[in-house]
Amino acid sequence: MYLRNPEELPDAGTYDHIREPIAKLELITPSDMIGNMMDLAQERRGKFLNQVFIDEGRAVLTYEIPMAEIVSDFYDELKSRSSGYASMNYEFLRFQKDRLVKLDILIH
Repeated sequence: MYLRNPEELPDAGTYDHIREPIAKLELITPSDMIGNMMDLAQERRGKFLNQVFIDEGRAVLTYEIPMAEIVSDFYDELKSRSSGYASMNYEFLRFQKDRLVKLDILIH
């Protein structure tokens, strides 16, 4: 079953597991901002895979990260933390089984 909206999620206990989409994320960043970019990716549940230096001033950081962490405001935060110098590229990798639950918030 594929869901496009959290409202479509069946009641807890009526399904075996939930799989979420995982992406391969490449962050191209100036060398002096590697720490900021690593912090950003790891705060968003990113799993570090690789680091390659393009030249003495730039590096590419590779992560596996849930797509849900990228699509909200990741790009804005990336630009903010790098003063506009970092960029990113991502592609879908797979669906991964995870412990996810639906959270309903009722506002009075």
